[in-house]
Amino acid sequence: MVDHPEACRRFPMLYDVIDFDSIKTILDIGARFCEQTIEMSYMFPDVQLYAFEPVPGSYQICVNNINSVDPVFRDRIKVFELAVSNKTERISFYEVDDTGSEHNVGASSKYQFVEGLNGTFFNKTWNQRRIEVQAVSLDDWRRDNNIGPVDLLWVDAQGSELDVYRGAEQTLKDVRVIITEVGIGSYYQGQSLKPEIDAYLISQGFKELEGAWEQSFQYEGNTIYVKE
Repeated sequence: MVDHPEACRRFPMLYDVIDFDSIKTILDIGARFCEQTIEMSYMFPDVQLYAFEPVPGSYQICVNNINSVDPVFRDRIKVFELAVSNKTERISFYEVDDTGSEHNVGASSKYQFVEGLNGTFFNKTWNQRRIEVQAVSLDDWRRDNNIGPVDLLWVDAQGSELDVYRGAEQTLKDVRVIITEVGIGSYYQGQSLKPEIDAYLISQGFKELEGAWEQSFQYEGNTIYVKE
């Protein structure tokens, strides 16, 4: 079950950068329905995958989707109903509900939309409702769950990418690849943008992979960072 084979499209850029057989642990942060988590379990037959999805309805879809695949893949995936942030605490979270012109739950975020930018750039209307969720820092989560080194991060955190990385200072010491969404213009209030993310990840020993940048639309794109 992979409706959006995004990982298969992005990973070939890494063939000359990293030994795929050396990847043992992958985290999927902002997993939505766990499509890419499942896809990566097909791609990496010996990898342990951990997915994080804080929206209750989306988390349940993740669980259902994971349970629908063969046990050889399913048994290597664990999904957590958690947001990943810079601190471990209860936080306000803004779920896109079903009252707008489109129920784009994947646009749910730790941050509220900038007024007037709730999907209007696509001629859509996405309405947020405030919920409360548990957030964790990756460093705390790894310690509390006795998780060893993490090799790769797949991150789609809807404007809170920098929060994810700032809560993962120890985790990033072992990470070799980060495949991530980044903002290039603010449509969430207080979101991180690419220059800030670049600067922080450079300070942690990463560089942007040449040729990896792709722009999704005027406010965001996707890129890959690798450990120098």
